Amino acid sequence: MDSQVPFKGLRDTLLEWSRYYLGYPQPPSRVIEFRGRKHLIELLKQGKPVLVALSVHGFSKCEHFRKEFEKASYEFDQVQFVWVNCGQAVEFCRSRQPPAMPWVELFQLDFESEAKVGVRDNDSAFKVEVKPFLGYHPSVYGIKVFLRKHGILPPAGFSSESRTY
Repeated sequence: MDSQVPFKGLRDTLLEWSRYYLGYPQPPSRVIEFRGRKHLIELLKQGKPVLVALSVHGFSKCEHFRKEFEKASYEFDQVQFVWVNCGQAVEFCRSRQPPAMPWVELFQLDFESEAKVGVRDNDSAFKVEVKPFLGYHPSVYGIKVFLRKHGILPPAGFSSESRTY
């Protein structure tokens, strides 16, 4: 029995290494699957901006971007991430008219126009700003730059917690 103790430590070390480098076990996905326009409106009414990715199942660029989109969803809590399969949500994808796949857009409620118009919570009329993810690298870094540009993340060099030295 005493001779197996060193092997147990080696086994635990190998398991820890494989979990770290191979990503096992992976946390549950934070990317929300698209269920329809009403679902998107419900997500917008929660107050967070929604980053929507239009994709085609089986297209290699979309499959690669899905992995990057998942990584970004773990990193940025300020945004809700929605994945749209255009094979299932044909009408929504046609209405968005994406010039390329994958296509990403940021949906935000326009609070300034609500204040001017006086829209209440129970009214169905509200204004949504849509900003295309055009000219950015399809990666976590590209998503970070895009979110910073549109004021969702703080500028580089600023942090949310204050530090005292």
